[in-house]
Amino acid sequence: MVQVITSNGFQMPTRDDLTQSYLTDAAKEFGDDFNLNEHDPVGILMRLFALHDYKKYQQMQNVYYDGYLPTASDDGLDYLASNQAMTREASQVSKVTLTFTGEVGFQVDAGSEFSTDDGIVFVLTEDVILADGGTKDDLGNAIGTGVGAAESEEKEDYVDVGVNTIINIDAPDEQLYSVTNVQAAAGGTSEELQEDFRTRLMNSNQGIITTTPSGLKAALNNVAGVRDSNVVENTTDAVDSYGNPANSIHVYVLGGETLVIATAIQSARAAGTQTVGDQLNVLSDSGGTNSYPIRFDYATPVPITVKLNLTVTEEFNPDDTDTLIDDVLGYFDSLKMGALVRFSYLYSYIWQIHGIAGATIQLARDGNDPVEQDVQLDAFEAVDITRDDLIDVATTLQSGGGQS
Repeated sequence: MVQVITSNGFQMPTRDDLTQSYLTDAAKEFGDDFNLNEHDPVGILMRLFALHDYKKYQQMQNVYYDGYLPTASDDGLDYLASNQAMTREASQVSKVTLTFTGEVGFQVDAGSEFSTDDGIVFVLTEDVILADGGTKDDLGNAIGTGVGAAESEEKEDYVDVGVNTIINIDAPDEQLYSVTNVQAAAGGTSEELQEDFRTRLMNSNQGIITTTPSGLKAALNNVAGVRDSNVVENTTDAVDSYGNPANSIHVYVLGGETLVIATAIQSARAAGTQTVGDQLNVLSDSGGTNSYPIRFDYATPVPITVKLNLTVTEEFNPDDTDTLIDDVLGYFDSLKMGALVRFSYLYSYIWQIHGIAGATIQLARDGNDPVEQDVQLDAFEAVDITRDDLIDVATTLQSGGGQS
């Protein structure tokens, strides 16, 4: 048996080393003149033994590294997470409240579908009967209004759509005039990737949940779907520079479901500390006798426009455009609040695609003209980007034979 556990950790033997060890032992047993080449039966057998051992050592190496958070993988990482009562995040739907207008008394049935211009579909989860909202149409008829909960059809990050974007009635009815969402959808998450799960576990180890801002941030980062958080603490007796009242905390989060976030804030905040923000949830204590208003804010979404001008050769495959857009979206999804969006970083994705001879990249925020420069987000801002509306890819054939 080869010694593999050393003071420097697990030292994995190579297959060649194991083979040579078997051949050396065989030569000692049968003599140096015994035929042990790769075509001889005994030589073949020695090499098979070495291969078997090599696979066994690979398994041992995996078990060894599964004991350490930076190197654990798959089930090993899940077992380590269970020590902290944490699990890998499953994909989740995005939740939103829809507001309807239509004829008084009209019922919008549960299961009805409504969508954004990008084709992201939300399904109503309850019946909504429109009541007189106190307004009338041009003919003097009362206009009915109502609200109802809805969930996204897909379980992904990108289904957390912005305010007033769910505006399409997928099965039009003349008695239903309009639909919209006056608040952004929240809670949508993709299945947590292994490296993201590892990072969350390591962050949890580094931040013990206490009533300090760092402890509150650790609690928030453990909430499913929360990709980043910031906490502004005002411990003075006066309004701070952000407009927060005295002795308060103002929490900003990127992603996550409203009620779960509020619960995390309540569990980690100091008793009596006032919370600030537009998102409000009223929570009760464990005995149900006292109620506490918990407020926070989601990160302010900032629309980022990306314009990619590609000079391509005849070897360029137009289908690779979708791959490039996916990579760009992946980069933006990885950004935290207050990030510096680097336009030059996107070149690394471009040069991975065959048939691209040249490229220029331009970025813009808030609908401004795209330019070749970075975009700096403020401390409580996050990128808001969609596939079709904000990413423009133009290709020009190198010979000048065409453009798309």
